[in-house]
Amino acid sequence: MNARRRVVAALAVLALLLTGCAHRPSAQVRYRDAKRVYDYTTTLADAVVAHAREVFPELTFDLNYTQKFDDDWIACSGATSSRTEAPETIQWIPDRQLIVSPAEPPGTVHLVEPIAQAFLDHGWTIDRDQLDYRVRPSLQISKDGVAIRFSPTVTDDLTDDGPFFLKIFVIGPCQFSPDDFADFDPADPDAYFTDD
Repeated sequence: MNARRRVVAALAVLALLLTGCAHRPSAQVRYRDAKRVYDYTTTLADAVVAHAREVFPELTFDLNYTQKFDDDWIACSGATSSRTEAPETIQWIPDRQLIVSPAEPPGTVHLVEPIAQAFLDHGWTIDRDQLDYRVRPSLQISKDGVAIRFSPTVTDDLTDDGPFFLKIFVIGPCQFSPDDFADFDPADPDAYFTDD
């Protein structure tokens, strides 16, 4: 199954998760939902990388990835947290940093829209288009409570030889955290998400 089909199938599951979240679900449901959204958002981040390579086969996209830092979570807006006590609500935020070469023209801004187009063709919408910004340009698209943010490198120097980055962030929906979520270690998710 190609990357786009995996993403479409996972979106259907995610849509089910986002219904009926007005009350605090049971511990079992919160654990199950945390695992499903973790699996979905990390798979989506990897699928976007695979898609970028399909769109630009002539380029090299070197992945700079460390699971501990790149498949993590944050507290939802307004929620307090520490690594010893989990917040009531969380969002998964996997990210992938790609070093792109060769860069002709320099920078990676021109890569974003062609990569995002396949998602836009499948019902994703643009939340924020700041690709023309000189500092921290970005494009953010979303669907069913999940966002993908592209953050490229911009340069005005045609002789600049980089390195040039394309950062891809997936931002999951805000969801209730499991009771023991402070035990989650992003470096070893399998130790937390054991098979039921």
